[in-house]
Amino acid sequence: MPDAGVTLTELVVAMTVFGIILMGVATLTAGIHRSDGAARDRVDDTAEGSYALEQIDRAVTRAAVPTTLGGRERAAFAEAGPGTMVLYADLDDPGGAAGPSRVELVLADGVLSQTVRRPVEGTRDTYCADDDGSPACDGRVRTLVLARAVRNDGTEPLFTYLDAEGAVTDEPHRVRAVEVALVVQQDPSTGGAPTRFAARVVPYGLVR
Repeated sequence: MPDAGVTLTELVVAMTVFGIILMGVATLTAGIHRSDGAARDRVDDTAEGSYALEQIDRAVTRAAVPTTLGGRERAAFAEAGPGTMVLYADLDDPGGAAGPSRVELVLADGVLSQTVRRPVEGTRDTYCADDDGSPACDGRVRTLVLARAVRNDGTEPLFTYLDAEGAVTDEPHRVRAVEVALVVQQDPSTGGAPTRFAARVVPYGLVR
């Protein structure tokens, strides 16, 4: 019997089945791609959040009162805001010989940065501005980006401050602990939940 070939109906059916298979493969591939992207974002969230908490902990636990301030108010903290914290801390200062650095933690447009100002040599209480290019200020101001995908908003402050009794305070000289609630998410459009970090950090030099 001679080969009658393929009818138009059979060709249409075959193309339809093939199209359905291709759509299924495309959907599966897109899902895998989204899952892979979400997993990479979660890894980045964890890395950024952990690094930020490490740097915050390092600064707050080493908070120190500048000798020029001192007094009974023990003002190691200069500013205590929900997204901005400024304090003095003994960083890279063996034996307290050089004096505490001024540490500025600022959250702006989703970016959490830390600026450390080491005192000018021989002064203990003089700190350089960002644009000071004098030899005395060379290498004494360093700014680091701690996290670029911070999603804290006005209802969820990054920093909350507690006094000696454990009550919330906004008076810098009363701060005896800092609660950190850090929300990090690379791409909110994925629909996944953000990564959250929480810690209570105690400035040990102020609670003795």
